[in-house]
This record gives sequence, C-alpha cells and structure tokens, in this order.
Amino acid sequence: FTHLAQWAQELQQEGNQWNLRMQYRILNTDRTASPIQGVALVPLEIQVNPQGSQSAYRPYLQFMKALTRSGPRVDIQNVTVLGDGQQATHLTIGLSVWMKTNDSVEL
Repeated sequence: FTHLAQWAQELQQEGNQWNLRMQYRILNTDRTASPIQGVALVPLEIQVNPQGSQSAYRPYLQFMKALTRSGPRVDIQNVTVLGDGQQATHLTIGLSVWMKTNDSVEL
C-alpha cells in the first residue's frame, strides 16, 4: 500500500493548510476486487479534527473537495460530522480508494 500511504500524506498536508489534523486507517487489508482487472478497492476511514477551537465547517468542506480531486478515484460511502450546532468538532469519512495493482492500468 505504498501509493496509498503517499496519497494519504499529501492529503494530510492539504489538511494542514486549513488547520485540520487528519488520521486514516485501512479497514480491511484484504484487497477487494473491483469490476476492473488490475484495480483493488481499499476501504478506508479518515478522521479529521480542527487544530484549535475555530469552527471547522468550511475547512471540512474544503477538505472534502480536496479529497475528491486528490488523485486516485475515491468512492465516499458515508460522512459524519459531530458538533454542537455552532462548531463542527469531528469529521469521519468512510470511503474506498481505487488503487492500481499493476502499472499498466489507467485510472
């Protein structure tokens, strides 16, 4: 999952510009076959928290936009935002990332 780790590090750096701290975990290390030969779907959970006490609604939206434009195809399955109605304190994203299993595949 080297490409996945590189992608996640780039995403973490993007989050830093909006004062967001991102952590991710792979939910299942067994590669899920995709309908396309040479591609694996890797299920992930991304946890995002604001650094500081500012409201994170806008930064969360910016992060989500960056996520969808970040490189590999992602299928977002669920998004949860926690907060008190005035401040968003936590964002959880469940998704699958399309990763090449061989370099001859075009995504």
